[in-house]
Amino acid sequence: DIVLCVDVLEHVANYEKIIKELLRVSKRYVIIHTHITPSMMKVIKPKPFYSIIYNIIDFEKTLKKEGAKRFKGFWINNKDRTYLIEK
Repeated sequence: DIVLCVDVLEHVANYEKIIKELLRVSKRYVIIHTHITPSMMKVIKPKPFYSIIYNIIDFEKTLKKEGAKRFKGFWINNKDRTYLIEK
């Protein structure tokens, strides 16, 4: 089974808990599409309709910390990235 999460994580305050839950309910794969900054910039508070925008390094560390065995990220444009994550 695959769990899909599209354009959600940047709108919640605690995206780590959501990632953990996505991995928990998935039988094998999770697909996450999110806005992310490629730079080393720290997590920032952006526009009012976003809770956070995270950088690629911190986001991928979170994936590992929450139990992702393997993952591959693909740039969609300069601010959107889609991840295929194996549980």
